[in-house]
Amino acid sequence: MGRVLLPEHVFREYDIRGTLDEITPDFVRVVVRTYVLKWLGPGAKVVLARDLRSSSAELAEAAIDGLKEAGAQIWD
Repeated sequence: MGRVLLPEHVFREYDIRGTLDEITPDFVRVVVRTYVLKWLGPGAKVVLARDLRSSSAELAEAAIDGLKEAGAQIWD
């Protein structure tokens, strides 16, 4: 996998919003992993939830991958 582009305009004050062209599984994996490593630390306990959009399952799997890479404990 190559470099993952993180478009700055999708980061808002309280959330991340963008299209599926911008919020890709690779994007989610990198952002989740980075957040855990920078703010929570390995071993952090994280609850993962999702909504019923068709894209949620794939993005949740990417989030789980990022959480595992960062060493987090996951409740899905």
